Amino acid sequence: MERIIKFRGKHINGYGWIYGDLVHNTFDGKKNIKIGIHIKNIYPIEVIPETVGQFIGLKDKNGKDIYEGDETNGGELIIFDNGSFKTTYKGDIQGGGLLTKQRCKYIEITGSIHDKL
Repeated sequence: MERIIKFRGKHINGYGWIYGDLVHNTFDGKKNIKIGIHIKNIYPIEVIPETVGQFIGLKDKNGKDIYEGDETNGGELIIFDNGSFKTTYKGDIQGGGLLTKQRCKYIEITGSIHDKL
């Protein structure tokens, strides 16, 4: 099985989500970028660092990719904690659980905690 490693982050000028490889301290042809997302065959695009989240390698019940920082229809938040992707319920790690392929069949992603940025 191929492991897909990709990230997303919100564009610094509010143009929505950028998806690709995470880069640090790079040059986009015009200026230095502290945190960016590199899209194949395009210069890295600067993103808001706090919005960067990793693809967890699983999809929700509707086939939508799940990223760190996503929110579910059950009010849970997807986080990375102690080497694993998990859910929290209102900030309580004990109230959530480990994300498995089987569990994701019942989860629906409704947005991200960063959608309001």
